[in-house]
Amino acid sequence: MLYDRPDLVINMVKRLGINYPIVFDFKGKIFKAFKLKHKLTPTSILISPNNRIVMLKIGPMNIHAIEKRIQEMLLGVSNK
Repeated sequence: MLYDRPDLVINMVKRLGINYPIVFDFKGKIFKAFKLKHKLTPTSILISPNNRIVMLKIGPMNIHAIEKRIQEMLLGVSNK
């Protein structure tokens, strides 16, 4: 989020052992582009290849749930 200090985010990533990519949205462009209203950290967004939000999670992310959703997209399962 644009209000998050990068050093604090990096420390959180290390502390939690997060091993997936983290994006810094310093200017809020992602939230503006997808017309998102909540701006809380952490917020995880899974965006499909056709630019649709298929998963939005506020708070700690469950990596298994996101991996499952990615597998569903790869297999062509529609968004529920």
